[in-house]
Amino acid sequence: MVVDYEGIEFDRPGPPRGWESPKRVGLCTVIIRFDPQEDFESYCTLQFRQSGGLNDSEILRSHHRFGCWIRRTESAGDLLVATRLVPNITVCKRRAVENGLAGKYRCPCDDF
Repeated sequence: MVVDYEGIEFDRPGPPRGWESPKRVGLCTVIIRFDPQEDFESYCTLQFRQSGGLNDSEILRSHHRFGCWIRRTESAGDLLVATRLVPNITVCKRRAVENGLAGKYRCPCDDF
């Protein structure tokens, strides 16, 4: 399963609880799926993040924006996280992608 943002694909969307971090350099997005019967046609993107090491499944629950994610949904069980591994790009380029996506999609939980 893939969530596509105009050609930038994020893989393996799943709930934060039980999320298996890819343990690599990458980007992640936090989304709410409105209708589980419709695949990912009906969702809201809450936030994009970049990381030098998506290596801790608890990083999501301890994230300073976790409260914002929860306020946008009924429970943590409605949240999904999807990742895109980008092992060969610098932190500056990852931040540029993160900021570009966040600006374009105007995510309600981004820090802008």
